[in-house]
Amino acid sequence: MAIRLRLHDSQSNTPVRVGGVLPGVVDSGPDSLKRMPVWLGNRQVDLGEVFEVTSELVADLDTEEGPERHCWQGDLRCVHEIGAGLQQGRVQIQGDAGRHIGAQMRGGLLEVDGDVSDFLGVEMQGGQIRVMGNAGDWTGAVYPGTRSGMNRGEILVDGNAGAGTGQGMRRGIILIQGTAGPQVGWNMRGGTILVGKGIEGPFGTGMIRGTVITISDSADSLLKNLGPTFRSGGRISLPMIGLMKRWFAKHGRRSESIERLLNSPTYKMFHGDILKGSRGEVLVAES
Repeated sequence: MAIRLRLHDSQSNTPVRVGGVLPGVVDSGPDSLKRMPVWLGNRQVDLGEVFEVTSELVADLDTEEGPERHCWQGDLRCVHEIGAGLQQGRVQIQGDAGRHIGAQMRGGLLEVDGDVSDFLGVEMQGGQIRVMGNAGDWTGAVYPGTRSGMNRGEILVDGNAGAGTGQGMRRGIILIQGTAGPQVGWNMRGGTILVGKGIEGPFGTGMIRGTVITISDSADSLLKNLGPTFRSGGRISLPMIGLMKRWFAKHGRRSESIERLLNSPTYKMFHGDILKGSRGEVLVAES
């Protein structure tokens, strides 16, 4: 069953928090969903007061993401926490959306046709997020006051990402087809981050383990952004190139920037953060 949730136009400028409205949470269809509590500004209301909720049968019920899906529609830039805590099923967002999209999700598939704001997939533990537009700050990162960021799962962003991508990351893969802001991979403990068009600002500080793969037009800019706590490991061929190409063959969405990144004949390797044991890896393709 596909359930469509369309935001009433009159609510498009008021912050709405919809955490907990997920595929599989209720079994009796849209009527139960309409009675679920959400936050409209600083007061709690029924979902049906904010969204028009309808359902329809769909043909592709037997999917690996599960038998049910939610399709969110309308001007959703002020709607936050869509797909937060998702464990199964499929969530589609048709247009732009707010903060905490897919936060702490554990499984399923979340697709966004437009842009999203901050904290995309923060502390994610499984599943896959696909964003066709741009993402804000702290994609796949960690909430302030906690230690572990993304810990399994996959995040694919076709556009650019802001600051703090993968901060505190432990496992999983983050793919940014465009550029990423500063602080990528700060305090990273594992996993892989690919940035197709370069990182704009300092990154890698406090890395314990994990891999960051990116590209740079300027060696001087790269060394400045990495800082003195990374040491050169020379030039190498990409050791995981076969694995990465098989991963892309499965998921598609391989842009020109990623093609260039993956097909570089050699990469500059840097080990760091030296203050954390030098077990993190930064691989830089030279354009």
